[in-house]
Amino acid sequence: MVSQVRRRRFLLAVCAGSLSAWLPALAQQEKRVRRIGYLGLSSAQTMAYFIAAFHAGMEELRWVEGRDYAFDARHGNGIPQATGGLAAELIAT
Repeated sequence: MVSQVRRRRFLLAVCAGSLSAWLPALAQQEKRVRRIGYLGLSSAQTMAYFIAAFHAGMEELRWVEGRDYAFDARHGNGIPQATGGLAAELIAT
């Protein structure tokens, strides 16, 4: 009977020790900043309203630009041939 009690205490101590080593590492994980890219054919002025609405929606979700996400926009200004280079820029950043 005494050996069972000792074994249980030993197992409890091992489990508690394992958890105490694991929990601080979990709490200190760095929050990831998500990258959101926008590639449009229109001009920045044309899309300003929609981009502002996007940022307002992110605020409603309590996402803060720079802390939770990074937003990068590229505009083709009506030139379809420019989108290839702009896409490459978005990927490179």
